[in-house]
Amino acid sequence: VTALDLPAASFDLIVSFETLEHVLEQDRMLAGFARLLSPAGLLLVSSPDKATYSDAQGQENPFHLRELYRHELEALLERHFACHRLMGQKLLFQSVLWDLEQPLAEAGAQNIDADGRLQQGVGYAPLYYLALCAQQSDVLEDIRPGLHCFGDQAESVYAHYNQEVRRIIAAGEHILAQDAEIARLRAELAACQGQSRTESQS
Repeated sequence: VTALDLPAASFDLIVSFETLEHVLEQDRMLAGFARLLSPAGLLLVSSPDKATYSDAQGQENPFHLRELYRHELEALLERHFACHRLMGQKLLFQSVLWDLEQPLAEAGAQNIDADGRLQQGVGYAPLYYLALCAQQSDVLEDIRPGLHCFGDQAESVYAHYNQEVRRIIAAGEHILAQDAEIARLRAELAACQGQSRTESQS
């Protein structure tokens, strides 16, 4: 991705997901994308936020060669594109309410903070950024809406979550049964020991 031998200005859209963090020569990669885009072209490039992806979780992905903080990502984009917009992405557990009679024209978002107070807006720190990059500002102005929701109808995350909950509940019930059996055996053993002492004394 850092040496794309293709004609300049030959693409109207370039999509690069989960690539940037695996590359050390990130400036070279972005310069190549900028060269390949047409004057009214659009680049979509994703990047994990180092602050939330690694620092906050206390983890390090061994396959990521260089993760960026937001200011580092924006500085990188500004070196190669005249304008950009950032969108945040994060897998969330949400309660969604939608109009069944009218097409979705507007979207609202609220969240409850740690103190139980209702806040307006999405209110979460992004885990990933999706950068929309262009050389012409009107390319970005035409992109709507500002909130996108995506899910799979099979609800695989919930299915896995419910499976794990059932497994944990079953394990808890098994532990309780084992504890009850251990208590019964201890009581039986104590009774046998008491009977043995009584017989030896007699």
